[in-house]
Amino acid sequence: MWRTIARVMDAPEPDFVYIPSLLLAKLAPVEAEWCRENFMHNNIFDNSKAKSDLGFKYTITYEEGVRKCITYLQQHNMIENCENYPFYDRIVREWHDLETELIDHITEK
Repeated sequence: MWRTIARVMDAPEPDFVYIPSLLLAKLAPVEAEWCRENFMHNNIFDNSKAKSDLGFKYTITYEEGVRKCITYLQQHNMIENCENYPFYDRIVREWHDLETELIDHITEK
């Protein structure tokens, strides 16, 4: 999903970082509030009932939907510049550093 969005936006390949949502909420309580609530539990949804009970069918591909959404957001100046949020980059850098440090510490002989 995120790779498709990046490709459509002509953005670099995403660097997926797995930070526990409870830790992220402690690091950035305001900024990560939605993350804590959203990713704390399973977020897998199934539309099989809509297909069987309502006759739901896809009319466009996911990528086409992303293209339409990105076009709309660009036309309405609704895509934020990530450079306006250096705090997020700092969290990712620090997490990578701590992860490397922990691996080195645990695997020392």
